[in-house]
Amino acid sequence: MLAGQLSAQGYLCVVGGGSENYNNWSDLPYRWMVEKAGRGPALVLHYDSGSAWLENYFKSFGAESAASLVIANRAAADDSANYAKIRSAKLLFLRGGDQSRYHVVWKGTLTERAITEVYQGGGVVGGTSAGLAVMGGVDYSALTPRSVVSSFALLNPFHPDITLTNDFLPLLPQVLFDSHFTARGRIGRLLAFVGQWNVSQDADLLGIGVDERTAFCIDPDGEGTVFGAGAVFVLHANPESELSCSANKPLFFTEWTLHALTQGFRYQVQTRQVSGIPASAQITSPAAPPAIDDRATLLLHGGTLPSQARQSLQEMIAASGNGPLLIIGGETGADFHAYLTNSLGAQNLELLTLSAENIFSGESAHKIRSAACAIVAGFSTGQCNALLAPVSEVQKALIDRCHSREATLLFSGPSISLLGSVYLKNPDAAGDDLQNGRLQASAGLAVLPSHSLMHRGFYYDDYIENRVGGLFWLLFRNPHGLGLHLDDHCQIKVAENKLFVQSDQPLILIDTQKVSVYDSSGYRYRTYNPPRQTAAFTGARLYCLPADDEACFDLEKRTWNQTSAVHPQRRSGAEKPEHFRLRIYPNPAVDGVHLVSPGAGADPVSEIMICNLRGQTLARIGDPFRNTPHHVWDGRLAQGGRASSGVYVLLYKTGEHYYREKFVLLR
Repeated sequence: MLAGQLSAQGYLCVVGGGSENYNNWSDLPYRWMVEKAGRGPALVLHYDSGSAWLENYFKSFGAESAASLVIANRAAADDSANYAKIRSAKLLFLRGGDQSRYHVVWKGTLTERAITEVYQGGGVVGGTSAGLAVMGGVDYSALTPRSVVSSFALLNPFHPDITLTNDFLPLLPQVLFDSHFTARGRIGRLLAFVGQWNVSQDADLLGIGVDERTAFCIDPDGEGTVFGAGAVFVLHANPESELSCSANKPLFFTEWTLHALTQGFRYQVQTRQVSGIPASAQITSPAAPPAIDDRATLLLHGGTLPSQARQSLQEMIAASGNGPLLIIGGETGADFHAYLTNSLGAQNLELLTLSAENIFSGESAHKIRSAACAIVAGFSTGQCNALLAPVSEVQKALIDRCHSREATLLFSGPSISLLGSVYLKNPDAAGDDLQNGRLQASAGLAVLPSHSLMHRGFYYDDYIENRVGGLFWLLFRNPHGLGLHLDDHCQIKVAENKLFVQSDQPLILIDTQKVSVYDSSGYRYRTYNPPRQTAAFTGARLYCLPADDEACFDLEKRTWNQTSAVHPQRRSGAEKPEHFRLRIYPNPAVDGVHLVSPGAGADPVSEIMICNLRGQTLARIGDPFRNTPHHVWDGRLAQGGRASSGVYVLLYKTGEHYYREKFVLLR
């Protein structure tokens, strides 16, 4: 079902988890539920236990009555008396826990039928955490023992633990909800969920991630309002997006839309448009990327262990040509020296361990300026801060080396953050720093201007919320910039203003160049704390990029470009003079398209492929212009049948290169 065809009858309120409390974040959305239910009876549902606290909470907002109903097995779920209790309520609320229990115990029963009928009759259905997870038209049902984490989901979007289904409480078609979104770093897994569903079901799924202590409340017309402390993240593919998603291979896509929406934002689910912004929002004009000066070849590795950076370290050895290789190290820089020596057989190494004293040393600065190849590794975030404040000789030497075209430098772990225009000084100081407004941003070396970088992106520990949410906060602090999210095993290369991904672990890239609306949360966990550091923005472009020898991201043009022959299911056209292009008419076309060969002087077209937007070949035409400059494709598919209405890609080969044109087919 396409956007615009969604059909809602009642009201939904999805809550991302976190404890409710009187006179706090939860008052607005829970009052919203009671009022939309006409203050009628409220019923708190669960598979295991009731909640007198929630009953009283709903009553405090004017619900005429509130009760709990525990439905713990399928016999109870099919009990007609329980069915009648649910049908008599105007507000139903599903508590958190384990969403697989809802699927196993309630699916296909009178309980599921009753919940659906209350919603279809104009009632209110709300849920938190696991309750949220079962309210979309598509659910992550969590039917295996292990909860999916982002790093594994991105490496294999069809992993057996990713159990997606659309056969339980399909209240909002073609929408998938995920909870505890920033606190548990779940953006990576939501990307994998959407990618898998789009490919396997030929669908166009809308992914919505909701932070803890945050709610997204949706009217029958599809307009949702954000309430609470954090943000609601909305993401989806676009007609121009490329997508490659298959079993045992990392996820790849380009140019998905990403919105991060805090309290007061409204979003229309049916039209997929931000429909309202709060008075606190800042309106900006989209900015062109800054000019990029000459600089060294940079290798960036998101992890902290030398074994994780093996490929990049090997490239550094090759770049040195067995010449001198300088390791500019922090407290654990010696670990990189030992690994290079003992595991990779490197020779001619020199370890320069930096301390608070020798960062002002002219001798240390001279060694850095003289190094053709250098590795900056083994630093904690605290040591990285020491490199930048106050201005030191080592800092100036490092900037000079980064701007030398002859040099090659590898940055690993926290040190990669220094290369951007702004970086976080304390992402791993305390796990609740983002919540309590204590993250500190500071100016970086600006070797990569307008960039913000985060290391160990999805490493699951107490600081994952600071790292994932902190990168979005940096994009708020540095508008129209690029955010680079590197996981432990993610490795990239920046050379001649091009970014190449060198690892199967994808790079998550967020481009906010065209963002025009920014805001941030105003919620304070304690009255004496600064506001929570959750950013809001609309219309960012999102990329998920694993290794591809044939493509790169252009940092000046902010585009994903093919650099050589076409990659299966990852097709992107090179630039070709206009008079050498294959022509398509009419466009949009009805029933079929007319194809005209390129002009004189162009290489002959040896093959044409008709593809969908996921890069799958639907039809193939060999040597189309052998006897005529004109060919008609009538919409017939290779496997039989005819193509439906939609946007298609015509991929054609001339000489050794592939080029592409898009067209619209109408039926």
